[in-house]
Amino acid sequence: LARLEDDPGSLRNSSVLGMAPSADGGIWMVGSHSALDRLRPSTGEVEHHLSPVDGNNWVLDVVEDPRGQVWIGSRSALLRYTPATRAVRRWEPGQARDAALPGPVDAMAVCDQHLWVYTEVGGLQQRDLDGGVTRSIPFGEGGLGSDQRVSVIRCGLDGQPWLATSTGLARWVPGSDRFEPVRGVAPEAIHTLQVSRAGIVWLSLMGRLEQYVWKDDRLQLVDRVDASRGYPGVAAGGLEVDANGVAWASSARGLIRVDPANRAVRLYGV
Repeated sequence: LARLEDDPGSLRNSSVLGMAPSADGGIWMVGSHSALDRLRPSTGEVEHHLSPVDGNNWVLDVVEDPRGQVWIGSRSALLRYTPATRAVRRWEPGQARDAALPGPVDAMAVCDQHLWVYTEVGGLQQRDLDGGVTRSIPFGEGGLGSDQRVSVIRCGLDGQPWLATSTGLARWVPGSDRFEPVRGVAPEAIHTLQVSRAGIVWLSLMGRLEQYVWKDDRLQLVDRVDASRGYPGVAAGGLEVDANGVAWASSARGLIRVDPANRAVRLYGV
């Protein structure tokens, strides 16, 4: 798939910077041309929904909530798009009510009927699905360290947001009203994480992938894939686990396939 100036059926972003599954089987895509497209993987059809999303600003992340609303994070704003009506609502930093966090949106996720947004300038913010701000967590508060940086937000096995951060893995604990380190994981940089359909937690660290299971309120290591098994010395920034439990990691060295069934690692290099 590519962006072709003379093909109205092609993607409108030359660089896709964020993707998210849609409940109807499609894939939402945002990126460098400030456009929102939805791809139909079964046919290759591309639906054009919004362009521009936010002027000339790059659009960095996207997520669909249980209501079918599409949340979009750009370099300067948070937006919500309703496909059924094509209505768009926008929140910016400095607004009198429900203001967006300052700085580009670096990560988003919808967990437990709430949207979580992270920026490296403002920290973390929780919103209800109507858009109202329900919680703000600046750096140095709520378990978010002053120098801690978040790479990815995912919904964990408990349904709460889990953070892959520069100092380890953290999860939201409603009873404590704060993020706490996930027990069983070393306090080192985690570049991304993914939870498989079978409930296996995959973590991407420098030069390795690790698999964990959740037991007794902690993660327990199941397997480690590193250089001894042919895994390259890179930090994979993208990670997906398919229906067969096979992990696919994207990195500067190319696409890495890890099959836990036979412990095989294959690099599709660039």
